[in-house]
Amino acid sequence: MPVNFPTNPTVNQTYSYSGVTWIWRDTFWDVQNTGTTSATAASDVANASTGFFALPAGTTAQRPQS
Repeated sequence: MPVNFPTNPTVNQTYSYSGVTWIWRDTFWDVQNTGTTSATAASDVANASTGFFALPAGTTAQRPQS
């Protein structure tokens, strides 16, 4: 399920997908908790964060496989 965030968002611009609303905080997308829907896992790293998450970096060999 691809999530197609806007490529050039402005600060505080929102984007909704599958019942979850995200807001652009100038350097990252932040999940807005609606209290009614849980977001699909965005990474394979276990975490309890309600803010942003780190995207894998490095060479293909250094990143987790899909």
